[in-house]
Amino acid sequence: MAYASTFVTSGRARGVVVAIGDGTEIGRISGMLANVVQLATPLTRKIAHFSRVLVVGILVLAAVAFAVGHYRGEALADVFMASVALAVGAIPEGLPAAVTVILAIGVARMARRNALIRHLPAVETLGSTTVICSDKTGTLTQNQMTVQTVATAGGTSGRSRRAGTWSR
Repeated sequence: MAYASTFVTSGRARGVVVAIGDGTEIGRISGMLANVVQLATPLTRKIAHFSRVLVVGILVLAAVAFAVGHYRGEALADVFMASVALAVGAIPEGLPAAVTVILAIGVARMARRNALIRHLPAVETLGSTTVICSDKTGTLTQNQMTVQTVATAGGTSGRSRRAGTWSR
């Protein structure tokens, strides 16, 4: 079986195509990547909210500039161009770069403490975390564990295996 992107350096062979498109291994991997859910971190939610508020503010400001220019008797084409220029000029172009730099600094700090981070927004999510659950090796898993015992300053509580309820 030879998969797409396989290189043959020498020899002779005869092959039969058994799958194309989504039926291939590359297609299967592509389908798995398409189904990945993007999790919204607190930072990305705040940035999205800030972006919406900023866009509304810029549009209101451009509309006010258009109305004032029209009221003063300026040519509509000139007033429209000025309003569009105001709207385009008010968009902060450096915001994504600034957020990326801040998150990269956080990744560097965590790397100095032997923490590996693949995605920059995960740094912010870890910064707002209050409880971390890990297995006995210290590995964080993806929804693979069930809490058996919770230890707090007020005492310890455990989960009853038979009834599935918490006891203190």
